[in-house]
Amino acid sequence: MGNVWNAPEANDMGPGATGGGEPPSDLSDPMEVPRRVFEDVRDHLAGYILSGIVMTAVVFAVITGIMVLLFGFMLPGIIMEDETISLIGSLLGMAAYFFGIMGFAFLLMPLMTASMLRAIDAQRAGAQDLGAMAALSTLREDAGRIIGFNLAGVLLTFVGMLFCYVPGLIASALMMFALPMVVFERVPPVTAYQLGWKHMTQHAGWHVAVWLISMLTVGILSITFVGIIVAYPIMFAFQVFAYRTAYGDQGAMATMDA
Repeated sequence: MGNVWNAPEANDMGPGATGGGEPPSDLSDPMEVPRRVFEDVRDHLAGYILSGIVMTAVVFAVITGIMVLLFGFMLPGIIMEDETISLIGSLLGMAAYFFGIMGFAFLLMPLMTASMLRAIDAQRAGAQDLGAMAALSTLREDAGRIIGFNLAGVLLTFVGMLFCYVPGLIASALMMFALPMVVFERVPPVTAYQLGWKHMTQHAGWHVAVWLISMLTVGILSITFVGIIVAYPIMFAFQVFAYRTAYGDQGAMATMDA
């Protein structure tokens, strides 16, 4: 898997690093991103719905499995009315629950997110339409790098939340914006956060507006059951189109010396 923290070789980057294709925007209009997202959803609604259904089903299945483990370990003690077996079962159940939730949050969810980003970006580029299995189709690609990036982002967000929440929200927004660098260009986590922070400080107004619109959109969608199904895919679409609007197909690495 290599060292996920070191920069990749020039010929090992994703397609976005080669230049050409869509140019970066001047970022004068923050509404450009939501317009592009809504147009893509409108033109490929079936793909967003199907991929959302599959992703929701996977999440539901994993959470259900974790809860079954939790109560499965506790059940023998309850049936036998034995305090010792109940205690052991409770400890094992809580351990299974803890490691299950941690595995879901820090391993499976980041990898499904990355897979969705790749699929939506491929659709944006006209390579292939978003399919039902988008969240699973490239699940193992660059797994170490994606997981390392996610762990660093969660740590930054957690530390930021300790300081009156605002730094944590900034870290969360930075994490959302920088993730496509890691996914599309195989940029190492530290470099991705550095480049993302540089862009955010240079275009703060644009980032705040796009982030607020994306959060408002996802929040409204989450009110209804149907909306929940497409909320995650649409949130990922915001990440893709924000990244491509900011950097174009040339990618973030082209700005390293800028």
